[in-house]
Amino acid sequence: MADQLWRIKSIAGFALGMLLLIGCAVALTGYTGGPSGAAATWTGRVANFTVPLTDTTSLFLPLVQRPEQPTPTATSTPTHQWDPRLDQRGAELRPAVVAPGQGYWRLVKAVWFDEQESQGRHHIFADALDPQGERVIGLPVRIYWAVDETTVTTQAKPGEPYAADFGMFDVAPSYGALPNNGNPADEVWGMGLGSIEQPKFSIHTSYGLTWQWTIAGGAADTPTPTATPSATVTPTETVTPTATATATPPDGATATATPTASPTNTSTATPTATVEPDVEWDPRLTQRGASLQEAAVAPGQGYWKLVRARWFNEEESGNRQHILVDTLDVNGQRVAAIPVRVYWEGGEAGITTEAKPGEEYAANYALALPAPFYNAAPNDGSPADAVLGMGLGSLDNPDGFIRASYGLTWRWTIAPAPTATATATPSATPTPTVTPTATEEL
Repeated sequence: MADQLWRIKSIAGFALGMLLLIGCAVALTGYTGGPSGAAATWTGRVANFTVPLTDTTSLFLPLVQRPEQPTPTATSTPTHQWDPRLDQRGAELRPAVVAPGQGYWRLVKAVWFDEQESQGRHHIFADALDPQGERVIGLPVRIYWAVDETTVTTQAKPGEPYAADFGMFDVAPSYGALPNNGNPADEVWGMGLGSIEQPKFSIHTSYGLTWQWTIAGGAADTPTPTATPSATVTPTETVTPTATATATPPDGATATATPTASPTNTSTATPTATVEPDVEWDPRLTQRGASLQEAAVAPGQGYWKLVRARWFNEEESGNRQHILVDTLDVNGQRVAAIPVRVYWEGGEAGITTEAKPGEEYAANYALALPAPFYNAAPNDGSPADAVLGMGLGSLDNPDGFIRASYGLTWRWTIAPAPTATATATPSATPTPTVTPTATEEL
């Protein structure tokens, strides 16, 4: 008896299992029921078979419902502001390839500055913002061209419209730029010197690029540049009155008595100019072929005197390959808005000193060719010492495209008056007599 009960339970369990299996198959593949006495047919990916049914058969199938999958929705992203003049200059936006929910550097503003708006500058200006629109400091931005590349890094620069800059020297389309910290980023390509009217000339023009950290949404996040009527932001310079010479006897110069020879002798006054402050000249500059060209000045004349010149090898330069400059007043305080001319055979460029609080130098120019090639001097109309023969290369590989930099500091100085010294020139008389007479010099 117990054996029969076990068999009945086994058969019932088997039948129940078959019903559940058939129900799952229906849910996954679909069911087409025939009329009474016909066959019920399942068709689909999993099964394709028939089960004969009788008129008295009742089949109860479980209902399985699939939950609706949520549809990804695009998050709000910043709008592109694209200066239409960028298209006229041949620049183009290359959007980053990102997946929904992925963070990336999205270009939110791109401006072109013509020659007047650039105010003598010829730079790619870059800025980086966090999701709240606050400046991001320390973000590397890659600038590249056909044969090389360099990196600029965003800095705090409070009150300034951009956080980093790079000096251009070739006409467009030559340069590309994008943030380079390992995350996807929109890229701008085709920048360079030149105007809309004269695209192939080395006319000083500039670009302003702003990226913002953004979380990619869905399809709505596909970048579509929005044209802006015109450039609204121009590079700003802090206007500081140019230092002027004050005709004051230097270092407390006082009247001195100058001996005058008697008729039997000739006394010749030989001027010897005093050089203050002294020049701190890195001896490696001489090894690299650089030289100092001193300004020709008259006593009491104001001029830009080079007071410090340094050379930075590849390790000391880090990722930079620049001429770094600074200008100081007579008290050793930084002077902003002083134009500095960087020139070479067949061309030149201009950079302008800025306040840049906390930074060692006030302006910079990117090098592209080995030394001796570049020269530099302040260019505000006053006499100035010049440094000649700068460029890329190392002590071991002087002609190579090895990163190196130069640090140059000029100080506004009043040329000292000459100090006369008596030089006795004996005459034919065996024992000349010199009678000193006092003359006063300022």
